[in-house]
Amino acid sequence: YSNIGLMQKLFSFNNDFTKSPQGFNSDANFRIKTKGGGFLKYYGSFDNNAMKLDIKQNDGNGQYGLSSENTYHNLSYREKFGKYLLNIGSSYSYRKSDLDYSFAQTGQEIQNTPLNERGNYFNFKTVAERKFGKISTARAGFEWNNSHETNNYNKDFSDNISALFAETDLGFSPLFSAKIGMRAEHSSYLQKTNIAPRLAFAYRISNE
Repeated sequence: YSNIGLMQKLFSFNNDFTKSPQGFNSDANFRIKTKGGGFLKYYGSFDNNAMKLDIKQNDGNGQYGLSSENTYHNLSYREKFGKYLLNIGSSYSYRKSDLDYSFAQTGQEIQNTPLNERGNYFNFKTVAERKFGKISTARAGFEWNNSHETNNYNKDFSDNISALFAETDLGFSPLFSAKIGMRAEHSSYLQKTNIAPRLAFAYRISNE
């Protein structure tokens, strides 16, 4: 927790805070090892901030108010099943922002302009991987991203992006390898599907 109210009383500030800048933040995490040698991990955080400020102008006084909240959570799971390695991860974040500006002339409020925004974001991804040979790997997976943003000026944006992908790392020798893959994704907002192939080669010029 932080609050500069005491500093505001002890020192002279150029800004006239009617509400001293203050904020609170916290986080938590855990990690659990499964019987099969895998891991379940979690991390989460939360913070909020608020302040109000008066600004004197030639034709009156303006007041700015700002408050915000942010939270983030991430959960992942990793486990090996026989020859396959499974990775699953998901995250969620929330954003809240309230900005308020008012202008007063001769003691009367003549303009009040609020801007209130909200945002929700979710991500999920799973990947299965298998090694073959000594230096080659094949993997495939699915990914989903959801975004939803609104404000008090009739903004209501929502998009779901889903994707399927597969790729392989081919090792022809300890010095030469290739990555071959394909990714297909679809956006609900754009109503479009995109397919992107991938091909890359790598050559190590030194064993060191």
